[in-house]
Amino acid sequence: MSSRRAAPPSSTSSGGRPDDVAPGAPVISPAGSSLTSIAAKPASKQDKPRKPPAPIRPSASLILLSTLPAGEKTADGYDYRIVMVRRNDKSSFKNATVFAGGNLDKADGAVTWPSLMASRRCAVRECFEETGILVSAGETEDVFAKGTGERRAWREKVHSRAEAWEELVREKGVKIDYENTLVHYHNWITPTILPKRYDTHFFLAALPRTLTANARHDASETLALTHYTPTEAIDAHSKDEIVLFVPQLYILHDLAHLKSWREVMQQRRSGGSTPEEQVLGDGRGWLPMMQPKLGCSILPGDNAYPGHPTNPHALNRSYVKMGPDGLKPLRIVRKGVKGLHDFDSNPAGPNHEPAKL
Repeated sequence: MSSRRAAPPSSTSSGGRPDDVAPGAPVISPAGSSLTSIAAKPASKQDKPRKPPAPIRPSASLILLSTLPAGEKTADGYDYRIVMVRRNDKSSFKNATVFAGGNLDKADGAVTWPSLMASRRCAVRECFEETGILVSAGETEDVFAKGTGERRAWREKVHSRAEAWEELVREKGVKIDYENTLVHYHNWITPTILPKRYDTHFFLAALPRTLTANARHDASETLALTHYTPTEAIDAHSKDEIVLFVPQLYILHDLAHLKSWREVMQQRRSGGSTPEEQVLGDGRGWLPMMQPKLGCSILPGDNAYPGHPTNPHALNRSYVKMGPDGLKPLRIVRKGVKGLHDFDSNPAGPNHEPAKL
């Protein structure tokens, strides 16, 4: 993620919620792309002035599947691994292991509130900046000459000036099929209580291992690069070997039951809808809402989530602990949510552990 910051839309400069909307009521942003909300508070506190939510920054992230040669599988049965990077200790995601991504730039087409195509461009551009992987359509060989430093030079150019991305594409003559190579997977919005907030679109893409083998971290914003299967990443997190925040851990559990990369890609392509579209029935984002009395953060589809009907017994929530670096997931449970499979990240974990907000 580069240091460039795309300006949030002026109409949502206070976090997207007009002053006359009651706390707890979901509302669509003027651009129609995001859901923002503030959890209801006891009546005795309603009249006290509260700090407005931080502005939302549009961003994008790429869940890049590194596919194995035909017939080859990992020890845990997958025919792919996921390329992930570890942030430095000064980033917004301090020391966290994440999917490559970053904030949208005007060069991506983000003039006001960005289109989905601008988010696709951002995801591919940021992936190149942070890993050196060029996600192009139909390429079977690396376009960069080995041992010349060409890849590093282009990464530095794109990092310092987003417009250089299109120059790279033209000079190398590669085809970037943003619409068909990338599959829209998820849209998460940072809770209103956190000091930095993002509206992040996650995309899936798959490349053969031959094209991801040369991936390297940038030794600046990212300090490590790894290839994990979903269960390998989940296990590493459970052993405190890596740090995962709620969206990344949730997504890895969502993918863990799919052992084939073709199945991962096809499920999204054939289904034609993201999890939030399946649950909410529209294009609003996946906005966690803190519920201190429940000791967790609730997501759409949970029986306690306001504003839309659901299974009265459904759970879609993360038990979290607030720390200096953000919300640490202790347990994520999804059960009985329409159209989505069940999982429990830590069956022996807490059922009720209020976060200190």
